[in-house]
Amino acid sequence: MNHLAATLRTCRDLLDGYGVHGWRDIIDALLASPASDYDRALAAKSWFGGMGSLNDLVISPINGDRVAPEEVALANERLMTALNDLLVVANALIKARDRKQR
Repeated sequence: MNHLAATLRTCRDLLDGYGVHGWRDIIDALLASPASDYDRALAAKSWFGGMGSLNDLVISPINGDRVAPEEVALANERLMTALNDLLVVANALIKARDRKQR
């Protein structure tokens, strides 16, 4: 299993564990797609930025997520770490291919 797929699964499982809806299907569709890792990295990177993007997500019982009020800060710290890891891996794949094409 490659690093991008593993990082995507980590993000999906974290969100799923807190009952965050919507992103599981999006991530699973990307994992199942026949796209190259480069194209998957571009797709994952597109999830960052803009209203309603993945990095706008906040895990909270107010949003209907399965998290105790005293665990909100830890849950969101874990989420930000996982999303940062995803962005780092995606950027590395994109930069590696761009370097090869020069």
